[in-house]
Amino acid sequence: MSSLPEESGPRTAPAQVELLDRARYPDGLVATLDPEVGERIGAAPGDAVLVRTGAGHEAVVRLAGSPLEDSCAGILRLDALTRRFLVARLGTDVEVAACQPRESAEVGLEVDTAVERHGAEGLRERLHTHLREARTPLVRGAALALPVGPLGSQVVVRVASVDGVGMVAAHTDLRLAGADLKELTHPVNAGLADVGGLGTAVEELREVIQLAITRPEVLTRLGITPARGVVLHGPPGSGKTLLCRSLAGELDAAFYYISGPEVVGSLHGQTEESLRAVFSDAADHAPAIICIDEIEALTRNRRALSSHADLRAVAQLLSLMDGLRRARGVFVVGTTNQVELIDPAFRRPGRFDREIEIAEPDERARLEILTVQSRSMPLSAEARAALPRLAEGTVGFNGADLAAVCQRAGLAALRRITARGGLRGAEGLLATSEAVGVDDLVAAKAAVQPAGVRDAHFVTVPPRKLAGRTPALDRLRQVSAVALGGVGNEGSAAGSGVLLTGRSGAGKTATVATLARELGLRLVVVTGPELASRWLGDTEESVRGLAKVTKRMRPSLLLLDHLEAMAPRRTEGRDPGDIRIAGQLAAILTELTSTAGVMVVGATSQPELVDELVLGATGLRLRVDVPLPDDEDRAAILAAHLEAIGAELPENDQRALAELADGLTPGDLVLAVDLAAALARGTGRSLADSLAHELSDLAVRPAGRQRQEAHR
Repeated sequence: MSSLPEESGPRTAPAQVELLDRARYPDGLVATLDPEVGERIGAAPGDAVLVRTGAGHEAVVRLAGSPLEDSCAGILRLDALTRRFLVARLGTDVEVAACQPRESAEVGLEVDTAVERHGAEGLRERLHTHLREARTPLVRGAALALPVGPLGSQVVVRVASVDGVGMVAAHTDLRLAGADLKELTHPVNAGLADVGGLGTAVEELREVIQLAITRPEVLTRLGITPARGVVLHGPPGSGKTLLCRSLAGELDAAFYYISGPEVVGSLHGQTEESLRAVFSDAADHAPAIICIDEIEALTRNRRALSSHADLRAVAQLLSLMDGLRRARGVFVVGTTNQVELIDPAFRRPGRFDREIEIAEPDERARLEILTVQSRSMPLSAEARAALPRLAEGTVGFNGADLAAVCQRAGLAALRRITARGGLRGAEGLLATSEAVGVDDLVAAKAAVQPAGVRDAHFVTVPPRKLAGRTPALDRLRQVSAVALGGVGNEGSAAGSGVLLTGRSGAGKTATVATLARELGLRLVVVTGPELASRWLGDTEESVRGLAKVTKRMRPSLLLLDHLEAMAPRRTEGRDPGDIRIAGQLAAILTELTSTAGVMVVGATSQPELVDELVLGATGLRLRVDVPLPDDEDRAAILAAHLEAIGAELPENDQRALAELADGLTPGDLVLAVDLAAALARGTGRSLADSLAHELSDLAVRPAGRQRQEAHR
């Protein structure tokens, strides 16, 4: 292979290796370079560039357009396989120069044995076409991840033979051979290319650890003591452990994994001995990253501990963290979803210097995760184009949930394929026209329940179409912008929730569900009895957990249904437990109504029974009433539900039935239509007569008469 040119040849320039966004640049051996550096060496997007490390390792890449933020930064972004080939971790200084690959007469590629065994001829043609059209530069030993599998899925190949720096042309003889490429397709330490949707957390973690590993002299000159510990906290499945392991792989650091509960020994002093052994081994193999998963099991607040063994383990870990000052290049990353349980002695500078929150991914982050998780799947063109819509509709899904969606979609496709040709014919069908389709993704999304709402207290309600005029919905639309903005927005409703009142069956839940659908909010519904527990403190804990879940699901809309059962009005002789629950509910309402991206609505049919503390200045102080429908609205509701069940009545009959249903709620009308349809099918009576009978029956019941009198 050619080396970098001498002074008489093309110009060279220094650059610093950084991470390439694999979701944005899925092709192999594509890189981006600071335009200023490219101008100095005479290379523009589309040109080939030779990269050389200080250790003499060389690779050739084809330039793509550079991100704007890299201008004048001297950054060369490379994908994980190229960095591994160059033995260059993030932050490594390299030299770059323009080069001109030559058309090769013969190129040999290695593919994984399983891929080569099935459909090698079709793969060879796709590889030849892709490499020729992309003008991909090739050097011996380089690995590439190319979208040449069935329907655009990625396949990893390695260049086995090529003359110098070459590229595939129309006359090139491309030869394939099977090889064991597990070290490329399933590396022990995954790279950051396998992490999607954690951009902010990645940057923070790299800021703390990467500079101390790659440029310790810079910190020394500035008089900065490197951080020794970081806590990653967030909900289960958000990618905390994956991020820690991936960063260790990118920085070529030794990785030590400790599971908090597993390190606890049964013998006297065994826990402390295990911790000392890990820290000692890490110091001997620096740079090293020690990941302590579920760290709260080892660092629990000592005031809550009763066992001397647990107290000794906490003290030992504190001592080892202090000892890291003498062990250069060793870092501790703890992961937890209960950061509040960690002893305060750990949460100070010098031990765990940073606490980085792994929040729920937003729409852009969800798209990155879906792109990373599906890059090796044979998605149809329609399914790949539907990924942005899927990301938009998966509010509240974390990284593990989205990975499960992709896995379920793949299994759905597999079931469909095996039903046609069995397992033996599955691989052949996948190599031709079968793929994971849009229907598979939609069905998978519906089957996966987000981790944040798997608790029985937090359930979601599908939105329903409202008919007739909706004054309550119109009012909620008006106050939603201010309510979702939280404290700091202009308007008198800032920091306030909404109390939705109306008779049972008036459509309060359906109104809120429609609002959530229109605004793209995750709807979380909690009913009063679901929070109740016979154990002391359990109900209050559920209320506090309600605040955590709602904030984690942002943007979200929390509906407290049957509010009078959660916080009944204080009366003489009232249970002290109810008073504690009302106080806790008022506290979380204060917190949630002042949080941007969260809207809180309480619903009740008996507002006079709700505790005044919950309806106070920091609670649900905006009141919106859901009125009973008038004749015109009742006619529209009847027509809409008749259409939903595939029935139809003349307009005159609908108006007459609407007048007959005076005083009934939308829930009564829907029930009457369902009962009338069943009665008409069973007795042969007309639908109009059956519906008139059911409406009259509902209207004369005691509850119906009370509603009618109150309405009049």
